[in-house]
Amino acid sequence: LYMYEGSAVISDSSISQNISGSGYSDTGNTTADQGYGGAGGGIYLIDGDIMLNRSTISSNRTGRGNDGGSGGAGGGLYLETGSNQVSINGSTINNNRTGSGSYYSGHGGGINFRGAALDIINSTISGNATGYGYRAGNGAGIYQQSGNLKLDSSTISFNRMGSSSYISSRDSCS
Repeated sequence: LYMYEGSAVISDSSISQNISGSGYSDTGNTTADQGYGGAGGGIYLIDGDIMLNRSTISSNRTGRGNDGGSGGAGGGLYLETGSNQVSINGSTINNNRTGSGSYYSGHGGGINFRGAALDIINSTISGNATGYGYRAGNGAGIYQQSGNLKLDSSTISFNRMGSSSYISSRDSCS
């Protein structure tokens, strides 16, 4: 689901087994952008607001980055909302993953969020993963770039970050 501006209410629904980005030959949704894996395997939202009620976002993925590119961000949901609100109620975000990249893998296996406010209530975020790369993606469950995050009666568990061969200059090695 790609949404630019506007508003959506999604209730009692399932969004599963979708793909964004390049590098995959199986069927599903595919978009490519010069080596970047593409964002939002299940839902891609720019400058809008969304309410997700009693729904499941499952087994979606972003594509692999090619030719020095980065894997796509937001395996389940990529939300760049500006001043708009995102609310996830009684929902499950599970088994989504971001693509690997030859440089960075994508951030936010379950959710990649940048905006004003993200409220997660009575929901489960589990079994999500970021891809592998020179620098592994951050935030296997949730990657919050900006804004306010509210968690209420929710579970975040069994999410996994991909491995990395990158060592930060702040680390000491011997």
